[in-house]
Amino acid sequence: MFCLTILSKCCIILAEQQKGRVRMIRHRTYKYRLCLEEEQKAALTELFNEQDRLSNFLALWVNQLMQNNIAPDEIMRQILGLRVKAGLEPGTVKQIQDEIIDKVYRHEYIKLRKPYAGRRQMSLPPLPIWGDKVRLPGLGWVKVKFHRPLPAGISIYSVTVSEENYRREHFVSFGFYYEEAETGLYQVRPERVLGLDYKQDGLYMDSRGCSGNYPGFIAQGAERARALREIAARHRRGSCRWLKLSRRADRLERKMLNRRKDWQYKQAAALARENDAVCVESLDLRAMEEGNRALGFKLRDNNWYGFKNKLGRKLAQQGKPLIEVSRYFPSSQLCSVCGYRVGKQPLYQRIVNCPACGSLMDRDYNAARNIRNEGIRLLEAA
Repeated sequence: MFCLTILSKCCIILAEQQKGRVRMIRHRTYKYRLCLEEEQKAALTELFNEQDRLSNFLALWVNQLMQNNIAPDEIMRQILGLRVKAGLEPGTVKQIQDEIIDKVYRHEYIKLRKPYAGRRQMSLPPLPIWGDKVRLPGLGWVKVKFHRPLPAGISIYSVTVSEENYRREHFVSFGFYYEEAETGLYQVRPERVLGLDYKQDGLYMDSRGCSGNYPGFIAQGAERARALREIAARHRRGSCRWLKLSRRADRLERKMLNRRKDWQYKQAAALARENDAVCVESLDLRAMEEGNRALGFKLRDNNWYGFKNKLGRKLAQQGKPLIEVSRYFPSSQLCSVCGYRVGKQPLYQRIVNCPACGSLMDRDYNAARNIRNEGIRLLEAA
């Protein structure tokens, strides 16, 4: 029996060739707005403040231990052995402990949490749901705006309550697994396989010579948001004027993020609808950012990892594969026409001139064609 396993952030596909069926076990997170009364808002804010106090206490204590050159294993043992009497859920306490321990092993200085943070969140165990209400510890039954219903037959494994926009908005997120109905295996035709190469301007270039033309939504609102935060920094933290300006900047940034997410979902849906399979390169973007700091903001604006995950999800819904080519594959060093290895070229050189066959081609277009050819080879060898 042949099994093809495709892993992405949000879905796992198990294909059984004998049955010709695909069983999809998916992981999703749905986020809903909470409708809190004034007393409930005050109680929830106090829970977040208690969480911040616990985190700051552990941060000060652990920073002192690290200055005294205490071994990380000993620090972890002391953190886990500490008895916490704060009025928090065990899952929330464990989340704080895990964050502190992770920074200890990375030998990082643990920063204190500031008051009036733009966003705070806490983890809770699975909560009872009744109609349009959910029961939160310490708050009782709270109304939730279920703009879309939770799927039937799901298994909720995590609940996260968040406070956003500087204590103005509150949300609850449910993380769950569910199994989709079985679908038939999709027959991949080589002529309908597409290759994508990451591109700084436009997000990607495909193997047909078309660019993604990503508008750069984050860059559009970054200057205005930065100006608002600079004005807010002149006022006392927590004052009415500071909160007003910070909330305006936060709303602007979230609007740009939502526009980017909407654009990426629409692009991913179109690519999944028009192709039988899509081939992408498994890039180490963090190493690229460290090697060239000037690319950092553009890399974060493009959000290539997020787009790749959305594309994998849309393809998986139709039983189509997302093929990842190794990052060590020399896609930009090979001629896509004759296969001659041109060699490594500087980034400013955007045209590939093959000395063997004499072809002239755009660098990104040539790499996308090579990624497509390698993806087809991997698909046939599977």
